[in-house]
Amino acid sequence: MACRPSPQPGSAALADSYFPRKADRHPVSPELRSWLKGHDTLDFTEPGFDKLLTPDDVLNVPEFLLAYQRTNSGGVTNGLPKPKYTDADKTEHPEKYEKLKQDYLASLKKFLRSRPETMSGVELELDAFNQQRKWAARPLPRSRTCSLWA
Repeated sequence: MACRPSPQPGSAALADSYFPRKADRHPVSPELRSWLKGHDTLDFTEPGFDKLLTPDDVLNVPEFLLAYQRTNSGGVTNGLPKPKYTDADKTEHPEKYEKLKQDYLASLKKFLRSRPETMSGVELELDAFNQQRKWAARPLPRSRTCSLWA
């Protein structure tokens, strides 16, 4: 009986097995899946995770943007741009909403580049998406294990 190798860190197969696409699991965006496939990490709580993030990553991956906003909200960070659009604008004035959203993202990108230290602590807000402990503790399926006696 031949053994099938486990997916290698940073591989697409590992990222897909890390975040199953089942409806009963915590859903993740395609952008986060893509980011995971391109980076050699799966644990959001590892030391230095915030150093892996670039301003473009924070702006392009919805989970990272939400975590960044939560980490720096509530007056914790001085000078943080605030969105001027509302959810009501999205349905009532879609053109205005898109323009204000793009203006906000541009000002946030400028802020991120000038203050990269504001990305520290983002990993704490990503705990809902971090399945590393469960994934590491789960037993391997029988098809992935090798029998020494086969």
